[in-house]
Amino acid sequence: MGYQQEAEQDCHSNRVNAQSARISFFEEWKYLFRNAELDADTLRNHCFAGHLRDSNLRSVVWRVLLKVLPYERLEWRRILADRRRDYSELKRRLNTNPRAEKFGDDPNLNNPLSQKDENPWNQFFIDEGLRDSIRKDVDRTFPELQFFQSQTTKRIMSDILFVYSKQNSHISYRQGMHEILAPILFVIYFDHRSFEHLNEQNALGGFTDFELDTLSCVNDPDYLEHDAYTLFQQVMFLLEGFYANTDLEEDCDMETGRKENLVPFQGPDCPHMHSQLLKRLTQIHEELLPQVDSLLYRHLHSLDISPQLYGIRWLRLLFGREFPLHDLLYLWDVLFADSPILGLCEQVFLALLVQIRHLLLCGDYSSTLQYLMRYPPTADIHIFVQLVLHLKEPKKHPKPKNLSLYSHMTLAGKAHPNQDRSVYRFTNGFNGVSKPKMRANQVLSKLARPALSANSTPLLKRPENGLEAEMVPLKIAVPMDTTDVEPDLELMKEQICLLQTRLNDSDLRARRTAKELLETAEFIEQQEEIGNAELCAIADDLREMALSLRSDMQSEMERRRANSISRRMTAEHFQLVQMNQEGQANQAKSVAPKSGEMVELHFGRKKNF
Repeated sequence: MGYQQEAEQDCHSNRVNAQSARISFFEEWKYLFRNAELDADTLRNHCFAGHLRDSNLRSVVWRVLLKVLPYERLEWRRILADRRRDYSELKRRLNTNPRAEKFGDDPNLNNPLSQKDENPWNQFFIDEGLRDSIRKDVDRTFPELQFFQSQTTKRIMSDILFVYSKQNSHISYRQGMHEILAPILFVIYFDHRSFEHLNEQNALGGFTDFELDTLSCVNDPDYLEHDAYTLFQQVMFLLEGFYANTDLEEDCDMETGRKENLVPFQGPDCPHMHSQLLKRLTQIHEELLPQVDSLLYRHLHSLDISPQLYGIRWLRLLFGREFPLHDLLYLWDVLFADSPILGLCEQVFLALLVQIRHLLLCGDYSSTLQYLMRYPPTADIHIFVQLVLHLKEPKKHPKPKNLSLYSHMTLAGKAHPNQDRSVYRFTNGFNGVSKPKMRANQVLSKLARPALSANSTPLLKRPENGLEAEMVPLKIAVPMDTTDVEPDLELMKEQICLLQTRLNDSDLRARRTAKELLETAEFIEQQEEIGNAELCAIADDLREMALSLRSDMQSEMERRRANSISRRMTAEHFQLVQMNQEGQANQAKSVAPKSGEMVELHFGRKKNF
């Protein structure tokens, strides 16, 4: 199962318990929209904390943040009605039909074979060519998700993109716009479905009549296409500079990163590089990256890898192909909530480079470009966002630890083209020259060798005391070849990262389940049959199960934290020992480290991978 299929499962899992969903939806609405005029700081903090990840109000919050809807809730219904009417009229007006009565029946003017400028068939053929280009991209949108394989979804996306391209003829349609529209349509659709489900279960009793009318208007499924177009238009207004083309620049292919018809050997100071997108990329690469990681900047510069090769796709798609859909939506929550909107794009760009610096610094031109064009999946999107905030305000946000990703696979779950390449790890410092960590085959070589040579004194025959007991010579045997073992070690690293991610997800589900059990118990006790002994017994059982679940989870987390601290301390201690040994590499004698230290280094490197 691909990463992006989890998004649909997350949406369906929120509807398992109708009563708990009612409480969650009602409480979140009251928290965010308790006043007639919304609080911008409350919305911003809610987005940054990741609370919209399991929310049914994400599309509403996005529309407020992007100024599609005002902070004054009293105006929502009127504004929605106006925007929906405008889209219907725009779609009708832009649809060219040569057989319409307004074009007349004159065969000299209304003729598919006529070349006259007044011939409506000329515009019809141009529009059909545009629709064909759009359909080809729409058919490739998120093939892992069944929602985007529906013919209704494809028709809606094609119509929205066609209307936008006709209405904005200075940009028209560009490759990548469909991948901006897809998450927007996905969010609005599933918010509509969630509200419809709650309404069918009569789980909206706590809302006032005005609030119900407002929510019904906002989540009207008959206007899915209209609302998606309005929100998409607002996002594209912010991204318009990334899609504007110059006379010398053609579209960059989103798959290969290749560009055609560019002036050869042009540098960042070339006068032709005057589009907003190229200026933004040049600023990030030439000004910001050297400040954050000068070593990585020099490495990319030495390989002659310009940011246009991969950065055009990153910015135009708002990093849509670097994250699975459920993580991408959270990243967009942060980008939309920041002030100014999308102001964190530079820091996200830099964080993507910093997160895989240990892979880039060890690669040649081919492998480095493979990692940039096929970015490996991020293990924890919350830690990644912390890195983004740290890069923006390092004094306010501490540098996160334990950045990890799955370097052996692509976002689609397939084997990464670079998985068979032998690379060594660099430390996670951002600036200056960093010392590479021990190679995997070095670790295995020391683990595989015998403790003492045959000429050494056996343990049972050693003198119990005296000077001879303190001067037993230690000779290290020749390390055995471990080339075939190294891929297995790399795979074990990734598996441990994956298990840690799944364990975090299990903890999250356990907390949610405990909360839902407690809320269900309270709901049962509030019913009219409060005197019913059977209902009281059920409530007590549910509460006991919730408390037991929380207790087990806390004890497990404490045990895991204690083990993690112990392993990390041992790993750091051994790393200092190893650095000292490498500094004395020319000496004739060396002392074999303890096997326990090797095991701790083994786990410590995985933890920091």
